[in-house]
Amino acid sequence: MSYFKLKLFLLLLALVLTASASAILLFNGRISLGILISLALPIEIVMVFHICGLLIGTLSSFVGGLEMNDTSMRFEAKGADRELKEMADGMNKITMLYHQANKDLETRKLYYDRILRVMTHEMRNAITPVVSLSAGITADVDSYSREEIVEALEVIRTQSESITRFLDSYHALTHLPRPEKKHVNAIQFFRKLHKSLQQFATTGKFDANCISYKIADHATLYIDEALFSQALTNILKNSLEAVAQKQRPTITVIATMSAHSCKINISDNGNGLPPSIASDPFQPFITTKPDGNGIGLFLSRQIVMLHEGNILLDNYPAKGLSITITIPTR
Repeated sequence: MSYFKLKLFLLLLALVLTASASAILLFNGRISLGILISLALPIEIVMVFHICGLLIGTLSSFVGGLEMNDTSMRFEAKGADRELKEMADGMNKITMLYHQANKDLETRKLYYDRILRVMTHEMRNAITPVVSLSAGITADVDSYSREEIVEALEVIRTQSESITRFLDSYHALTHLPRPEKKHVNAIQFFRKLHKSLQQFATTGKFDANCISYKIADHATLYIDEALFSQALTNILKNSLEAVAQKQRPTITVIATMSAHSCKINISDNGNGLPPSIASDPFQPFITTKPDGNGIGLFLSRQIVMLHEGNILLDNYPAKGLSITITIPTR
């Protein structure tokens, strides 16, 4: 824009000087020369209006495009002015970012609307028996035996614990801290991760020895170790549960490095995801496990996204699941 501003400044300066010179000459009686010089004034005025018109036209198109929310609109500077063309290119970039931000906001709105619907459904299912039992006992407590009251209280306690677990899960989704990233040796990281998985496998009667690791030599991860460990633990726990009934359970973890990213692939030979989940595997609060909360994959994806990475899932029904995580190396 510096060239454009300089051009506009010089035109305005020329306009002022021409008008001043013409006025001085006319005042001093040199009418012919004054009139001759004043003939340049219309030309200079037209040039000023032209360059201002180009600027106003470009800005009007820019504002109009934003107001109309037209994602296909492109802004082009009229004329051959290089600075105006650069400004139009910058406006196109701003418009693209603006529409992308709007799209992200709409996606998040739809996403959280869906979460709210799921939460409402789950909360209603959990609260309904509590309300029904408590209302029945309150209305006619004498008609209930001691055993029936204890049984009703047990149901209320169970449902209350279910609500607490559900709310704890939601809190975990919405209160993830910002990652404090540092470079971590990949081999040491996966060694620690495997030790924690062995503890889980022991309590859940799984075999953590079915996990094999292929980690690139000298590989480093630029991560928040605690958060990223949580993300991979969620995925590997799912894999351990998926292969538990297989005669030859196999889980493979492969970590490779490139100049700018690290790719981690986790695959198993379980049964894959059922169709009800495979269509949207990262949707929270959806699970096929009796004691599951349905936030594991969603939480893992959120953590990966906080690391400026991405996560892809390939589902192979009756054959297994493959999850690939890519994160930057710096």
